Amino acid sequence: MLKLKLKKDDYDFLEGVGHDIFDFSSGIEESKDDVFVLFKDVEQWNAFDADYSGAIVHYGMTPSPEYEITDIGNRMEYIHDKYFGMLVNN
Repeated sequence: MLKLKLKKDDYDFLEGVGHDIFDFSSGIEESKDDVFVLFKDVEQWNAFDADYSGAIVHYGMTPSPEYEITDIGNRMEYIHDKYFGMLVNN
């Protein structure tokens, strides 16, 4: 089992952006301040990571032809950079 640890406010932000962002996960565990997004294996994690990148484009960019990143996209990228490299294998 792989776990992605997020601060509760960052998780809540992502849930507010798109309720489907965590569809590729196996489940969610919550504590007072943190949320753990669970993945059964590396393949599921890779699918989630790829889908998240697509979500940044879908939810966090202006429509074509400009394709400029919005405040939502900036925060999504910040969350990606802050947490996604700290995946825990349990």
